[in-house]
Amino acid sequence: MNAGGPHSGSAVFGEVKDLSIGGAQVWLPERFSLFSKMEVLMRIGGLDFQGRAEVVGAEVHPTGEGYRYSRRWLGLSNHAKATLSQADCSQLTYRFYLEPFTNTKARAA
Repeated sequence: MNAGGPHSGSAVFGEVKDLSIGGAQVWLPERFSLFSKMEVLMRIGGLDFQGRAEVVGAEVHPTGEGYRYSRRWLGLSNHAKATLSQADCSQLTYRFYLEPFTNTKARAA
């Protein structure tokens, strides 16, 4: 797989199980290789969030439908940190917008 995952440039929907200043644990239907890097855009409690992340852990969902990923943030802006600290991040549904990490551009979620 390439560094942006199998579907670079496409939106992937997932469910957040844990979200913090250090990273996120998410369930996604698509498979991505370890250390894949991506741009993440989501809306958290009415606030826009944008950050870059990489896959640092992956396993198949117990039902065989999808994958659980641990993602680590690769530096967050002050706005992104403030968004994470203000929002209830315990259970969210959000969208990843994936692009090759070396050519990342912001897009509306």
